Amino acid sequence: MQMAENSKNKMVFGKVIKVSLYITLGISILNIITALNRGIVWMEQIEGIGVTFIYAFIITSANIYYNEYLTGKYSWEQQTQKRLWFGAIGSILLTVLSYGLSRTLDEVVFYGKDFVQFVQDENISNYMFVLVIAVLVSAILHAFYFYKALQDTKVKEQKIIAGTASAKFDALQIQLDPHVVFISLDVLTCLLEEDRVLAQKFPTSLAKGGRDVLVLK
Repeated sequence: MQMAENSKNKMVFGKVIKVSLYITLGISILNIITALNRGIVWMEQIEGIGVTFIYAFIITSANIYYNEYLTGKYSWEQQTQKRLWFGAIGSILLTVLSYGLSRTLDEVVFYGKDFVQFVQDENISNYMFVLVIAVLVSAILHAFYFYKALQDTKVKEQKIIAGTASAKFDALQIQLDPHVVFISLDVLTCLLEEDRVLAQKFPTSLAKGGRDVLVLK
């Protein structure tokens, strides 16, 4: 059990690192392209890459670990609405809070700004862009998973219906008395000896009667 939990944690952490690196790479490429117009200062770019990774790592960690927790607590198939609303609202709040934490580390820890001064200088406008992005991304992702959960539920329902029909058919087959088959064979044998024309019609009549019995049951 402990080994499985450790393996899961390693997989989640690996996912966090992978997503963080992708985000860092994308933003850094954009920054370098923008800097081409005014001349690239590589020390500034390297520093910017490091800061970008910290932002990406903190925000990604908060969202991925939160979604892993919700997935274990609320099932998309059985508790769809709770999973949707807790996931969407929680992701938005966590993104804004983790962005604030990243800004604090950036300004106070790395650039040595006084914490009290940093808090006094903070403005809600610093968070509006991140809030808008968080809402859009959360809406798209949760809409996708919500749709996927609905499709999975429909597939399961169809499998249940098919399984029920198959079980009913098997039950009807079991209900058929084997003695009927032997009696029918005896009757057919007698007819072959006495009336061949009637013997030829007998299998068709027997099949029709069998279908009627299945329908009535």
